[in-house]
Amino acid sequence: SIPAKIHLLNECAFKQRSDNPALALSLARQAQQLVTHASDYPTRYALSRQIEGFCLWRLRDVNAAREIIHSTLPVFEQHNELHNYCFSLFLMGTISLHLDIPDEALGYYFQSAEVAEKTGDEHRQASAYAQIGRIYWRSCDYQLALDYLHRSLALYEKLGATPYMADTLNNTGLVYMSLKEHKQALQYYRQALTIYSDIEDLQGQANALGNIGTAFEQLGRTKKALRYCHQALAMRRRLKDREGEANSLNSIGRIHLDFGDYLRALRYFIRSLRIYEENDNKHGQSPALNNIGSIYWNLGDSHRALAYFRKSLCIQEDIEDRHGQALSLLNIGNVYLKWQEYDRALEYLLRC
Repeated sequence: SIPAKIHLLNECAFKQRSDNPALALSLARQAQQLVTHASDYPTRYALSRQIEGFCLWRLRDVNAAREIIHSTLPVFEQHNELHNYCFSLFLMGTISLHLDIPDEALGYYFQSAEVAEKTGDEHRQASAYAQIGRIYWRSCDYQLALDYLHRSLALYEKLGATPYMADTLNNTGLVYMSLKEHKQALQYYRQALTIYSDIEDLQGQANALGNIGTAFEQLGRTKKALRYCHQALAMRRRLKDREGEANSLNSIGRIHLDFGDYLRALRYFIRSLRIYEENDNKHGQSPALNNIGSIYWNLGDSHRALAYFRKSLCIQEDIEDRHGQALSLLNIGNVYLKWQEYDRALEYLLRC
């Protein structure tokens, strides 16, 4: 029968959606072709659409994925398919976050968490709380971030879902770093690293190693910081993770800058900047440019320093990075102070 065929195709597509999204996409679309009118088998059709949207998301066709998954929401809600409704809400949150629409993402994650609580799906609830915590961290609302991240950890622990705790532990460490509680952050990073190692998640290990290095740097333990950052760099190169490689190079450069080894730091910052530019990562470019400017400032080349500070400021204004803008404005103001151009210095310093 047609319903049985649709069910079988959806089931096969569902199983393949993470490991082989291209195949799963084909299967989901075959399921849809069996339906003459969407109203004939609404929930089965919506499920194949959800799988299609998920696969398109994995294949980086984000806008198409967003449109398709959004279309499944009223169908699942109307037919009380709460498990699938919850997952579509979660996917919408993830896509909105990727598109840098955090308020929209937050709304979807809260709805997903609410539906998950109603249905007793504590795993999905924990995942939604973890994402909510991450968004609050990004918006600098650190106490709310910790509240939701700890809720997520408590649910994962209750479920015995240790592998899923690693990312949340790592993100909790990031919040404590933002609060300047570096020792607390280190504890969470180390717990995350243990889990990543146990489940052989190399990307997770590299991220945790890099974060541990940054924590040791902030604690003034520069030798340990360098060791962990170099471990992260080696792992990221092995994984061909160019973005991660740039982050590690930037971290190592920053440690050498703290040492006062300006020329070595400069080499690392320039290498990281090249990768950020290759990937058109403006969030990475702006601090790298500022770091290079700081080195030239320390080397007494204030004209070259100013050029890099200005480049950094342009990018920060483009991406609306207010914290970064304040730092660049301060740096530019200090250059003009050094040159005794007090009116221009005041112009920039008042904008900090």
